[in-house]
Amino acid sequence: MKNLNISLNTINRVVELHQAISETEAVSAGTVNLTPVARLKMSLVNPQKRAFHKFINELSLEEKRELSALVWIGQGLCDSFESAYKNAKAVAGDGDGTAFYLEGKDLARYIPKAIDKLEKEDYFS
Repeated sequence: MKNLNISLNTINRVVELHQAISETEAVSAGTVNLTPVARLKMSLVNPQKRAFHKFINELSLEEKRELSALVWIGQGLCDSFESAYKNAKAVAGDGDGTAFYLEGKDLARYIPKAIDKLEKEDYFS
C-alpha cells in the first residue's frame, strides 16, 4: 500500500471541522460556568460537532482506517503506515466509532506530523 484512499483535501477538511469544535467549546467553556451535565447537553447540540461526525461517518471504511492510522503515526505510536493501518483495521472494526475516537485527539497536532512523514515516503504522489 503506497497510495492512500483518502485525499489531502479530505484530511484537511477533517482537521478544519475538528478545530471548529475545539474553538466553539473553548468559547462556551470560558464564558459560562456550566455543570458537567449541562456541558454534555450543550456538546450534543453543538452544530460543529454534528458537522464533524456527519463528515467522518460519510467517509468510506478505508478512509476512516487511514485517518486513525495517520493519528497513530503523528502520535509516534507506529513507525510505518502499514503497521498503523494494520492496527487501525484490527481496532476500528466497522468504523462506527471513528468520529468519537478522532474527536478526542489533537488532530491539528498529529495529522500534520503524519503527513510530513508520509510525504517524504511518497504516499501522496
